[in-house]
Amino acid sequence: MDYTQCPSCYRILDKATISANQHQCHRGRRKKRRHLQRENKFHASIFKPQGIPLKNNKIITLTPSELEAIRLKNLENLQQTEIAQKMSVSQSTLARILQEANKKIALALSKNYALKISEKE
Repeated sequence: MDYTQCPSCYRILDKATISANQHQCHRGRRKKRRHLQRENKFHASIFKPQGIPLKNNKIITLTPSELEAIRLKNLENLQQTEIAQKMSVSQSTLARILQEANKKIALALSKNYALKISEKE
């Protein structure tokens, strides 16, 4: 299956979903601001596979909330309930954030895509 990233919401989707217009990222209410302990210090850094020029590489974008959730889960070894409280989101929202972040990282590593850390949501 071939995947692509929605340019407006940065979700990873299969190309069939995008081409069939089944993805509706502009629906629903606006995202509320998440509380991040550490603001993004990367300023849109890009991590890419060695030896592949960036212009020839596909870029997957990781949002600051996804990066913070991954950091708290994997580096700080916190439980999802603790992370949800620190980020001021529900536990189900955090589970979706972690799932999407893990999917993006796995796709970037397995397909040799570049991984960009976004400055804003």
